[in-house]
Amino acid sequence: MIKNFTPHQVRIVDAEGNVLATFPSLGTLRVKSNQKLVGHATYNDQEEMQGIPVFATEFGGIDNLPPKQKDTVYIVSRIVKNACSDRHDFVVPNELVRNQDGQIIGCQSFSR
Repeated sequence: MIKNFTPHQVRIVDAEGNVLATFPSLGTLRVKSNQKLVGHATYNDQEEMQGIPVFATEFGGIDNLPPKQKDTVYIVSRIVKNACSDRHDFVVPNELVRNQDGQIIGCQSFSR
């Protein structure tokens, strides 16, 4: 069973863009994050120094993390997959296929 926990449907397509399978979104898994001010970047604007805040993002756990289930694969975002590197049941869309306007129309495979 394949369950999609990205914010959009995921389509498996062939090289020509023909849809082979579609997985609707069942909700979204998100990594918790916290912003910490670490300094300022300065630039000269009409002879006056301006400062732009610079933050470091610290990532934490994930809300509503689904349990591992036998014979179940979860489609998740790359950031969720990276935060849960021990979850071999998490996959991300791979080999993206784009239309003539450069928009992603699907993927040909999944990646761990």
